[in-house]
Amino acid sequence: MTSPRALAAVCALSFASFASFASLAPRPARAEGFVADRFHAAPAGDSFFGVESAATRPPAGSPLDEEGNLRAALVLDYARAPIVVRQSDAGGLEVGKVLGYQAFARADLAYDVDDRVLAWIDVPFLLAASGDAETAKLVQIRAPSGASLGDVRLGARVHLAGARDGAFQLALSNALALPSGDREQFTGDGRVGFEESIVVGGLVDARRGIWSASAGVRLRPDRALVDKRVGNELTFGAAYALTASRRRVNFGLETFGAVGVGAGARGAALELLVDARVHLSPWFVGFAAGPGLTSALGTPSYRLIATAGWAAF
Repeated sequence: MTSPRALAAVCALSFASFASFASLAPRPARAEGFVADRFHAAPAGDSFFGVESAATRPPAGSPLDEEGNLRAALVLDYARAPIVVRQSDAGGLEVGKVLGYQAFARADLAYDVDDRVLAWIDVPFLLAASGDAETAKLVQIRAPSGASLGDVRLGARVHLAGARDGAFQLALSNALALPSGDREQFTGDGRVGFEESIVVGGLVDARRGIWSASAGVRLRPDRALVDKRVGNELTFGAAYALTASRRRVNFGLETFGAVGVGAGARGAALELLVDARVHLSPWFVGFAAGPGLTSALGTPSYRLIATAGWAAF
């Protein structure tokens, strides 16, 4: 069973985050930086890249169950053209790229507090970025360049129902984003952010398939760029993978995105990834690539991801 102390910690995280947002009065959106990267890495050791798993540990009895409670991963993430300015009255003709690309390295840690509670941290670091200075000047913002720390995310996931090797599992996930990034580099929102989601998943197809889906809310400050806006969002994701070699090899397909809510919200962000992951205990490596399917702020034309990790304690 989930320990009362772990549940209390998750509830406290949720309460503190909502309380911080309750004190923020709505302000007019204006052209200023924000977290442009739409990829929120799943906790280290999860089955997918951008969609969380409902279980805190691998299925009981599988080879991966021999791995330890602590998992660490390095995630490299490249997003091409995540912010493009287009003419609204010329069929979406491109004016220029405020953000031509972003390349991140993420240091991720996850720890199984017990069989039902997972605590994790995601530390993103922008290695390089570029943008068109003339286009940025048109929208009264500085073109990003150079390196920067991003908004650090702290999270906890509580497994609520379902066996670790069952077809259906249910979990509640919370994440707190700290304002450690740089808005001028499009790596920070400038204020505390909060995300909460319901996660479901399990093993299907005679335990050869893994599926996961999530739906939730992300609270973040209002920011605007030309005629588009980012702010509070409804988030979603879905993923499926086929496994081989006693679940040591995964081949998956996943999609994730968000829909803005509130005044001025427009469109949806949506991405698709095709991925592969190999476990060579205690190590794991993985690769993913896929296109952005919409033109929402932060949605790239394509994304490339590589990860390498370790789980032994």
